[in-house]
Amino acid sequence: MKTFNSLFVLMIGFSSLLANAQKADSVIVIYDNQKTVIPVPAFGSQTTVKMADSIQIIEIGVSRKRAGDKSTGMVQANDLFIPDNKTEKARKQVKWFSQIEVGYKKCFSAESGWGYTSYTNQDGIPVKLVYDVNMSDITGYQLRVLLRENVTMLRERISFNSGFKLGYAQSFSNAYTNDSEYDTTGNLLSDTSRFYNFRSNNFQLVYEAGFAYHFKAFKQASTISIGNSFSYSIIWVKDVNDLERGSNYLTSFTSLVHPYLGAEIGKFGFRISMD
Repeated sequence: MKTFNSLFVLMIGFSSLLANAQKADSVIVIYDNQKTVIPVPAFGSQTTVKMADSIQIIEIGVSRKRAGDKSTGMVQANDLFIPDNKTEKARKQVKWFSQIEVGYKKCFSAESGWGYTSYTNQDGIPVKLVYDVNMSDITGYQLRVLLRENVTMLRERISFNSGFKLGYAQSFSNAYTNDSEYDTTGNLLSDTSRFYNFRSNNFQLVYEAGFAYHFKAFKQASTISIGNSFSYSIIWVKDVNDLERGSNYLTSFTSLVHPYLGAEIGKFGFRISMD
């Protein structure tokens, strides 16, 4: 009988220890391969932990309430729990001066050709003018600064990005022309050749809009983006081989279809665009 009583007391003690061991006093959350322990607060209270990177802020909250109590204001969004009053703020971000672009540009404009025309000169002599034209590709560089960027998270990893950029570009190209005048018998009356060396300065105001996919590469916040740019440019062109003022001219240009494809890893990336 004594043995039975001892065993009974031992079983009660073990059950009490087991119940105490099973009583939860913290919550373990694993996100991005990182373990976070969140203490369970007192009744009616809430504990919130923030995890942030350069792209997003994630808030995970743990609250304790009695059965029948009203919600503490936690909602589910993008499969993560964040407070009601911060959902819209976390979904939309505004960034100032967040990017600097340095790029190389090339325009495939090289061509060559010839033609002729006939007319009567000031002396009343019929003349045949034969001309040759050769043009090179346009090459140059471009600098741009992203003044203001709006990022709206549409889903957990997909965002709509838009923003204004201010840019400057300089390009270089060459051209060669030859004009030959002949009379009706085929005699050469004149022959004129000229070599042009153009320099173009381009001041740009750009609005761009597109989508970005967010992920992590080499433990860095990364994106793949695609979209289109709308730009207005003021262009000043000069033939540096001609010192006369008439070799300068000013024009403007509007681009409505200028698609781009880019990728970023951390703070660096690349972009390809066409106009």
